[in-house]
Amino acid sequence: MEQTWQERLAEILAKEPSGVTPGDAEFLRARRSYLTPDQAKTYAAVLNPEVGVDESEKQLEAEKPKKKKKDE
Repeated sequence: MEQTWQERLAEILAKEPSGVTPGDAEFLRARRSYLTPDQAKTYAAVLNPEVGVDESEKQLEAEKPKKKKKDE
């Protein structure tokens, strides 16, 4: 039986970020919208290899929906 994408995602997320292969990293980047904020933070260097972890965290923060203020 063929492995589903959900099973493969779970398998990759069970690994430490340093153990993620280039193929796994490509798979994660293609499915980054399915990651929780904690998972995205943990795998930030894998998801955004061209920038440092600090920059990845800033990018993830920028992508979060803004909360409306009570006055608005």
